[in-house]
Parts: sequence; C-alpha cells; structure tokens
Amino acid sequence: MTIPIQPLPPISTLAPPSAPQPATPAGPRAQPASELVDLFRSKLDAARLAPPEASRAHGPSAMTEAVTRQDQAFAEFGGRVDRFAAEAPFMSQQELVGATTKIQFEAAQMACKMYGGQMVAQGVKTSVQTLMKNQ
Repeated sequence: MTIPIQPLPPISTLAPPSAPQPATPAGPRAQPASELVDLFRSKLDAARLAPPEASRAHGPSAMTEAVTRQDQAFAEFGGRVDRFAAEAPFMSQQELVGATTKIQFEAAQMACKMYGGQMVAQGVKTSVQTLMKNQ
C-alpha cells in the first residue's frame, strides 16, 4: 500500500522571505491597532515606578505576617507537647487519654491549616504562571 504524496512547488513560485505575509486577526502576526499602542505607551509613560521595598514601607507584607504567626503557633505547640511529655507520668489513665486526644487533634488541625495554606499558595502561583504565559 502506497500513500500518494504531492510534489513540492518549484522554488521560483514561493514568495521570498522578505515579502509581507497577510496578517490574520487571531494569528501570531496580528498587529495591534495603532491607537492601542499609543494608549499603552501613554499609560506606561505616566506610570509611577517605585522600588520594590517602597511598597512595604508601612510594615511587613501579608505573607511575612502569616509565616510569622505560623512559626509562633508551631513553637507554642511544641511547648505544649513538651509539657505533656513531662506531666504524662503523673496523670491518671483518663487524663492521659484526654490530653493525648487533645494533642492529636491540635496536630491534625495545624497540619490541615498548613495544607490549606500550601494549596492556596500553589493555586496563586499557578494562576500567576498562567497569566504570565498568556501575556
């Protein structure tokens, strides 16, 4: 079984590389309207550019605050676990079970908060990457 292949046109019938190609509205060669280019340039010229540190002149960023709060919560939880370990030999069975359950619940709660924060951060990162790719 053979597949018929059309022969290539002679080189003399091909357009030279410098010849302008017709632009399609959705194609990669589409040029924006000149008024849009002018509007973009005027907006860019009017933009007030500031150094990155100037945007946080009023205090730490929201991300810094969230990480600091999370670090404090982990440190407090570690202290509670250490206190539990020191007090466990002197507890009754009921107190021991109750305290163990409470510690396990707090650990699970912290893990859920961390996982949720990680998913939000990952979602934002993916959104920004998609936005930058589409630009």
